[in-house]
Order: sequence, then structure tokens, then C-alpha cells
Amino acid sequence: MMYKYKNRQSGLECLKLFAIAMIILSHIVQCMTQPTEFAGNQPYLFSISSPSKSVSVFTLALFFHLGSLGNDIFFISSAWFLLESRTWKKEKWMRLFLQTWVISVLCLLAVLIVRHGQVPGKLILHSILPNLFTNTWYITAYLLFYPLAPLLNVLIENMDRRRHFQLAAVMTWLYLVCEFFVKGAFFSSKIIQWIAICRLLSYLKKYKRAWMDDRKMNRICLLIGLAGFILLPAISNVVGLLTGRDTNLLYWVSNANPFLVLIAIASVNLVRRNENFHNGILNYLSSLSLTIYLLQSNLMFETYYRTGLVRFLYNHVGFENAVVGKAVVMAGIVFAV
Repeated sequence: MMYKYKNRQSGLECLKLFAIAMIILSHIVQCMTQPTEFAGNQPYLFSISSPSKSVSVFTLALFFHLGSLGNDIFFISSAWFLLESRTWKKEKWMRLFLQTWVISVLCLLAVLIVRHGQVPGKLILHSILPNLFTNTWYITAYLLFYPLAPLLNVLIENMDRRRHFQLAAVMTWLYLVCEFFVKGAFFSSKIIQWIAICRLLSYLKKYKRAWMDDRKMNRICLLIGLAGFILLPAISNVVGLLTGRDTNLLYWVSNANPFLVLIAIASVNLVRRNENFHNGILNYLSSLSLTIYLLQSNLMFETYYRTGLVRFLYNHVGFENAVVGKAVVMAGIVFAV
């Protein structure tokens, strides 16, 4: 079995594992701070969006951003190869669709058995039709985007460098920069943001490949991205504390956050250059990342398992001290499971 995965670039596969860990941690923080629709009474909820002098609260606000960063890493890792495609594989699309549905229905059946059928009808319907109700938005969006990617590649194939640059620059400005500051600007959506990222990547890959392959350049971009990722919520926090205004520390959480996109692009560029690193075990574990993502994002998992863990810690330990440490421990428990 390991031989099947041996020839994959283990650097990219390891980065994907890191991305799924960030997504899981972000989802746990969301569970601690935002209501879960079907979970009933949730007395443990507390806010991390308002300015606070607590280091734990600010750190959790940063953790909240990690979900978007993980999503960007996953998408850019795939987009790098999709830029070369001129057709899409119907079998791959159907396999992803069916895997999402099967896992959702199996989780539903398991919970129905354990709870003796005591599950809200709306939750059952959402579990039977996970893609229609976008239970895992990333998968639904990717199912829509994947067949479009080859068509978009063909459209720009005959563009000259100037027009390609203009398209990439305009889409980056409208749907990464403007959307970052004004949510929903220019009728933005996650798929449009992905198209903008792809057009930026396609220009860089075709005309600035030396930049993409330059380790020093990518390290600088990585540092700039990390600085922006940390400084913007920090500035929002300081301004809120000094002025008394309720500045939202989570305002910058977005897959279109240009600093997170920069981190993702630089990270992918740095690890993909190590083409000789092959590890069958790492590659096999990475191949499970989709299953892990579908399980920990599952509505049943979120409603009856993740919230149960948070409620258990709240009732037996409390959230008064070491909130960040508890979030990390919970992430480790969920990831291990």
C-alpha cells in the first residue's frame, strides 16, 4: 500500500497534513466561541472578537484565522497542478462527491443508532444531502470549481503577456484586496476568489517562474505574510483598547486575506522545490487528509462530539485559565481520533 504513495512529493503532502491540523484547531476555536445550530444549550461560549488584554483571547483569535490559511494551502496545492489541465476527470469528481455523501450518511446512521433516533429532522436532511446544503463548503465549492478550471485555462491560453497581467491584476485587486477590506465587494464569492487566485498563480507560473522557484524570495514573502497575519488583528486589538471602540479582531478572517494567500503560495513554493523528498508513510497519512476533513467537519461530529468535548472541559475544568492550552489539547485529541 505504501508503494502506491511513495512517488508523491512528501514536502507538499506534509504541508497538507499541517493544513488539516490548522483547520481542526480553527474549528475547535469556532466551537468554543460561536453557537452550533443543533447543539442545544451552550453555556461555554465566549467572545474572542472584541478587543481584550488577555493574551489567551488574542491567541485564540489568531487560531481562528488558521482555518482560512489551511483552506488556502489546500487550494493552492491543488491549483498549482490544475493550471496545467485541459480536461477534468469525471471519475475523480464522482469519487469526491460519493465520498462526501457516504461519510455523511454513515455518520448519520451511527448517531441515529447511538441516540435511538433522537435527531432533529433538519439535521437528518442536511446529512442526507451534504453537498446541497454545503455542510462542508470547501468540498461543495471544489466540486463546482474543478470542472471549470480547464475551461478557464483554455480561455487564457492564447492571451499575450500584457492581457494576462491585466486580468490577474484586476481580479487580484477586486477579489483579494478590495474584498479583504470590504466584505462582499463586487459580488465576491469563494469560487470567484479561487478564480482570482488561479489567475494570479497562472501569471506567476508562466511569466515569473524564477520568482516562484527562488527560495530567498519565497522566504521574504512568507515573512511578509506572517507579519500581516499577526499585525492586523494586533492593531485592531490595540486600537479597540485605546479608543474604546468594539473593533472586530475576526474581521480579517477570510480565504481572500492577501497575507494568508501570500503565506500559502510561499509555503507551497518552498516545499515543492524539494522534489527528492519521498516518504511513503507521510504520503499515506496525507492521503487520509480528505477523510479526516470530512469527518471532523461532519454535522453529526460537530453537534454531538466536538461540542460534547468542549462542554466536558467547561464543566470539569472551566475556561477561566489557560484557554489556549485547552484548545491545543482538544485539537490534539480530535486530531488523534
